[in-house]
Amino acid sequence: MKQYQVREKIQSAFAAIKSIDIKPLLEKVMAPVQDLVNELYTFNFKQLIDDMTDYFMRMVQKIRSFDYDTFTVELKEKVADMSKIPCFGKLSGELKVNIPQLKLKTTADFENTTITSETPEFKINLNSQATSTLKILDYTIDASAHLAAPKMSRLSFSENIKLDQSCFSLDHKGSMTLYGLSAQASADTTGKVNTEVFVAELVNNAFFAMENEVSATVETVYKHDLKVPLYRNSLIMINQKNVLQIEAGTAHLTVTNVANEKWSAPILDIVDEINHKSDMEVVMDLHTAKMTFTGATDSIFFKLNQNVDAEICIFRHIIINSKFETETPFMKGSVAEVKFQANAGDMKIDLIASHSVELAGKVEGTLSNSALALITPSELMFDTKNKGNVKVTLPLKLSGKMDLQNDMSLTLNSEMQQASWNGLARFNQYKYSHYFTMDNGDSEIKILSQINGEANLDMLKEPITIPEMTVPFIGLTTPKVEDYSLWEDTGLSNLLITTQQTFDMNSKLKYMKNPEVITIDINVEPLVNFINNNVKTLHKKALIHKDKAAVVLVSTYEEAKAEYEKYSIDLPKIITIPAYKVPVINVEVSSFTIPLPDASLITMPALHVPSALSKLTLPKITLPKIQNIRIPVLGDLTYECSMKTAMVTLKTDASILNQESILIKFDASSTSEFEILNGKIEGNANLNKVGGIKMTSVLSVKHLMFEGNHESTITLSYENVDTSITNSAKINLPVLTMEVYQEITGNPEEGLVVSMSTPSAGLVALQMQTKRPAQIKARVYGRYPSEPTNDIDIFGLKMSVMNSEKLNLQTTWNMEMPYEMVLGLKKQVPAVMEMVSDPAVNTYNTIYRQARSLEGSFEQAKDQGKEMFKRAIDNLAAVNPSIVMTTVTDKTILILQEYQKKVAIVLDAVVQFLRETQFQLPGYEQRLSGLEVYQEFSTFIADVSEEAVQRVPEYFASMFKAVLDYVQAIEFTLPGSNHVVIGREVLDDLIVALKKIQDQVILTVRKLGEIQLEDVINKLSGFVKFTTEQSEKCLQTLKSQNVEKLSNFVSEVYDDAIHSQVLADVTRQVEEARKIVVEYLQAVKAKIQNILADMSFEQLQADIQSWIDLLAKRVNTFHNNVIKTLKEKSQSIEPYVRVGDRQLEVNIPLSFSA
Repeated sequence: MKQYQVREKIQSAFAAIKSIDIKPLLEKVMAPVQDLVNELYTFNFKQLIDDMTDYFMRMVQKIRSFDYDTFTVELKEKVADMSKIPCFGKLSGELKVNIPQLKLKTTADFENTTITSETPEFKINLNSQATSTLKILDYTIDASAHLAAPKMSRLSFSENIKLDQSCFSLDHKGSMTLYGLSAQASADTTGKVNTEVFVAELVNNAFFAMENEVSATVETVYKHDLKVPLYRNSLIMINQKNVLQIEAGTAHLTVTNVANEKWSAPILDIVDEINHKSDMEVVMDLHTAKMTFTGATDSIFFKLNQNVDAEICIFRHIIINSKFETETPFMKGSVAEVKFQANAGDMKIDLIASHSVELAGKVEGTLSNSALALITPSELMFDTKNKGNVKVTLPLKLSGKMDLQNDMSLTLNSEMQQASWNGLARFNQYKYSHYFTMDNGDSEIKILSQINGEANLDMLKEPITIPEMTVPFIGLTTPKVEDYSLWEDTGLSNLLITTQQTFDMNSKLKYMKNPEVITIDINVEPLVNFINNNVKTLHKKALIHKDKAAVVLVSTYEEAKAEYEKYSIDLPKIITIPAYKVPVINVEVSSFTIPLPDASLITMPALHVPSALSKLTLPKITLPKIQNIRIPVLGDLTYECSMKTAMVTLKTDASILNQESILIKFDASSTSEFEILNGKIEGNANLNKVGGIKMTSVLSVKHLMFEGNHESTITLSYENVDTSITNSAKINLPVLTMEVYQEITGNPEEGLVVSMSTPSAGLVALQMQTKRPAQIKARVYGRYPSEPTNDIDIFGLKMSVMNSEKLNLQTTWNMEMPYEMVLGLKKQVPAVMEMVSDPAVNTYNTIYRQARSLEGSFEQAKDQGKEMFKRAIDNLAAVNPSIVMTTVTDKTILILQEYQKKVAIVLDAVVQFLRETQFQLPGYEQRLSGLEVYQEFSTFIADVSEEAVQRVPEYFASMFKAVLDYVQAIEFTLPGSNHVVIGREVLDDLIVALKKIQDQVILTVRKLGEIQLEDVINKLSGFVKFTTEQSEKCLQTLKSQNVEKLSNFVSEVYDDAIHSQVLADVTRQVEEARKIVVEYLQAVKAKIQNILADMSFEQLQADIQSWIDLLAKRVNTFHNNVIKTLKEKSQSIEPYVRVGDRQLEVNIPLSFSA
């Protein structure tokens, strides 16, 4: 487009058009138009009409006098002369290519070979041939097609194609004949491939015929011979035949396949022959279809057999039966069967499926599966069973036996609803199983579950022996460990008790239905009558419209059938193709005709649907009359559950029984050899509705550390309301024993009473009661343990309405009991101190003993390690492997020396690469070497780390400033001593220690940032060299077989490692940090020792008792001050408020009094 400047030329054309002044042109064009319009205005149209009328009248006269017979004869002769046109002759062409490497010649022609006009014929030929210096390019093609219409009554077509090439050949012949409603066609094709490693042949024969029936046959034969040296040789022959017949509304199809292959793999030394045969037959008519398939495949590696039978009948049934058999080297026999049947007559679906297999090889055993299903309008049933028993071969000559089972079933119908699930899994001595079932019957509902597990841990009792093992390279040998028991030596016997570990869990939920019902009368007769009347009307209308629909369907079908028959009769018997010209090559083709089958012979079947529709009947639906609604009465519900293991057994029983009264019961217990796991819970409740509502309940809990009881009775009736609730709890801990009792009572006489008591502290209670509607009393009172029947009021309240004029409030209080409680607490201080101190001392002694025993264990382990090391050296010396040891050590030393050299070379190469290689980093203008990149990165990390170490303490100080200020301001005297604890001093000491650690960390970070990468690599190289030298010394020492020398060598290696340049810096930094921490801890320890030296048990006890006395005095002073203030403030309102030392009275006038 750029070359021809199309865009520029188009733009210039548009510019030229725009530049044209079109107005003069329009004026020149409009001038003649205007003259014409002027002439029309002056024209005499009346004269024109008169002249035309005279002309038409003369023409009519001439037409009436014309001789039509003579004209007709002349016209026929003229048309006959004009209809004679020349026919198509012959069209041909030729292509030639002639070059040194290839000679190609291709000719094609299309010729009209018609001899007589009654039998038009056409023929097409194509010939092509090529020869080349490359043999693979040589080929010959001969193709021809012949089209004829003998006597213009039938149409025949034939074709021939033949191709020859050095590796491939094709020969095809085909023909087709159409004659009325008859048709016949056939085709024969043969293809061959011939190469050095692959020879194949394909032969296909097809035949189709249609007259009174339709038949088709297709047969294909394929075979090849493949030879790939050392890899695979294969000889295959496949034969397939398909036959289709359609006659009298029935279609019959058969498909047969036969195959055979002989193959071998020399490289794998495998030779096999595979045979396959399958037959399929399908028979279909308008309402039924049947299919049968059988297949068999045989080989030394597998065998397959398949059988399938299926029958489908529209609106009647579906039946499918199939069976598949398989056999392989690892699967002796596998059989799968499926049977399916659906019947529309009884509306039933039935399915049966099964599979069984026998395994062989590393996994040996049997597997079986089955499934059964039944579906009907009134029932649903499903059942499946899966089972497996196999033996598995494991590595290290081990084996395992596995059992698997999974069964499920479900049944639902009007009489029964059942479901179950059974599972099993087992591997050697380990086993798991479960069973769940649900059943809903006429009289009861049951849900059962069972879970079991077993594990045999006897193998843990077997003593194991760890043999001596030699450590590679250094030649050290670990000692032999004999008779080590995982069960005894690891403590599992104390925890799991027995090696026969079991788990059993069972539960049962049962509901017994009550035959009694609660009847609720309800009148729904008007609604039922309305629905029944409308259903009857709907039924009548459905019958009427059903007959109308049948009439409309029949009439519509008859009209469609008549139209079809009319159009089928009027259809043409032939199709005429008009003459046309082929574009481009301008080839003219004359018209010709093609005969068609006679469509009048095709008839439409009779329609039986309307007759069936007219016989259709609809069911009548009538709802029953409902007079009442029945609700079942609550039945009996029971639940049982138990779980048992080797360590603990748990049981639970619960029930709700509806007898004369409703009884609820719950029991749970735990039993174990461990006393801490033993416990029991018992509870029951009884609800009696005779003469009112009365509910009683009892609950008790027993455990080693806790005991509790609950009893309650609640009575509700028209005459009385009575409530009694009693709770008690007892706590038994190693450091604490406590009993608490609570009681709640309520009735019209005593009111509501809520009390709590302990044997040591007595009772505290709250009572509220109403003597009459206008008076309410409440009090808080207590009882001393020494006088459990004498009530002592602590606080009282009385609220009364006096003559409907005022509300009177009277309160009384008693400070004696709170004071007595404080004094009692003071008396109990020595006992409490003794109770707390003894466990504390015992705990300290226990921890000390454990620490001492742990220290002894460490010492024992240390001694045992030395002894084991000595025995290993002695055993090594006893073997006397002088020659072997000498050889091994010498070679090992050589290996280590070479290793050290290689590592040095690699590290030097790394340093050289990083020194000479330049990198371009983002943010840097110049390129940096690898060493410079490392230095920049380490400096950045050091700076960030240093800033973080400095900022973190400041951040925490700012976050917890309020807390630190509070701690600094704390000053208190430690109980039991005269020492004053000052928070500021504690924080100062801690801050000093943290500051030293912070400075040490900053110094370390700075040093890390200054370390060069070359220094790191040099230290790594030095470390490798140090390790190699020490390993050589160790091997030389082992070579000498001197125990003392080896012991001294180990000590020297440790000292050298600690004082080596590689670890010297790390050791020094750790030592500095340790000194700082130890210094701070020693300071804290000294202060604590000073504090504890000043403390005494007697002083602490006296301080606590002094605090209690001070608390009692402050409470008494606070009470007196409050009373004094109230008396002063109430003098101005004395008619309404009167204050005494132990009482207060308030009168509030009522505004609605007269």
